[in-house]
Amino acid sequence: MKFLVILLICTFWLKSQNVRFDSKDVVINYQDSSKKTLVVWGGISYANPKWVEKQIPQRIFNNYNVVILSYHKDLKSVKKWFFQKYNFKLTPNILMGFSRGGLQPEKELNGKYEMVCLLDPVLNGSLLNVKRHKNTIIIFNTWTWSHKYSKKLMSYGKHVSRNFGTWKIEEIDHKNFPTYFFKNFL
Repeated sequence: MKFLVILLICTFWLKSQNVRFDSKDVVINYQDSSKKTLVVWGGISYANPKWVEKQIPQRIFNNYNVVILSYHKDLKSVKKWFFQKYNFKLTPNILMGFSRGGLQPEKELNGKYEMVCLLDPVLNGSLLNVKRHKNTIIIFNTWTWSHKYSKKLMSYGKHVSRNFGTWKIEEIDHKNFPTYFFKNFL
């Protein structure tokens, strides 16, 4: 009986946990453990976590727990840090990487997530032949990148498509990809 009471208290505490953390490399808006968790990686220069946060519409914050990371933060270390700091497990459902931030979710293409989205991404060529899953979306603009890298993105997109994922070429400015994603995919 005592165990059940403790379990109920812990469950209530986790469901009502409201975490807001803001730093140069990490922005967390975690409201409720019953909501899905979206983890977003930004790019370099202007596309830091604070900029990415401004690209996210309020309806996303209302419906998801949102964790925004700098492109160099890997998911494993952030999950560990989150558990140490808040004493509960961060369980992402959706991963999104923008520009240089595409390198981190690319490492996580393992079928564990509802969706992995790569937006006009920088990617690691050594992972091109890894099996992708149907939950992968890659969207890019060939004009953003050099001819050589655009060809690489095209082959990556075709690879994703062969494995039942989604790929699109969109002729929009690089900085508009996050807004495009939230408007059309979430």
